[in-house]
Amino acid sequence: MVFHVVTPNMNGVLSPASLFLYGEKYGGMEDAMLGMFVLSALVGLALFVYVIVFLAQLERLGCACARDWRRIYILTYASTMALYSVIELVILITAKDINVAIARLAPLQYVIAPLYWIGGILFVVFTLQYVHRLKKEKCECSDKVGRAVLSLVALIDAAVFALTGLLILSGAALFILSPSK
Repeated sequence: MVFHVVTPNMNGVLSPASLFLYGEKYGGMEDAMLGMFVLSALVGLALFVYVIVFLAQLERLGCACARDWRRIYILTYASTMALYSVIELVILITAKDINVAIARLAPLQYVIAPLYWIGGILFVVFTLQYVHRLKKEKCECSDKVGRAVLSLVALIDAAVFALTGLLILSGAALFILSPSK
């Protein structure tokens, strides 16, 4: 959920893959971008902590209808992403500016990106299947709000994947179509 695509520019410096592709200066937007990254990490952390608490509550209640192999995967993925969000927050908060933050995050994201995409797509599918199963079985111990938030987290993750994919494709198209310098 909390994933920022980085690309090397012509000088080998890392910059966000956005309208500011390939090392263009941010002007007065550096602080705003750093703030947006921090806010994104905080929102992701809050949502994944909610998922962890909701699933732990079902386990604590001994809810038989909520026991499913997908619950274990959802809990593992949410815990991993919450940990990643904490690491990302520490890096972002301790960075002097957006360029330092991105340079520090880039190696971590190059390692995590394939796992994030595969694991995240499975998270979306398994979470939606799990919530559907809880509704279908009319699971009394799982409240409607908790199921709705769980679905919302999966849909937000799906939207992030879609937007990130579009951003990568548009960046690649711009790179391919731009005249060589």
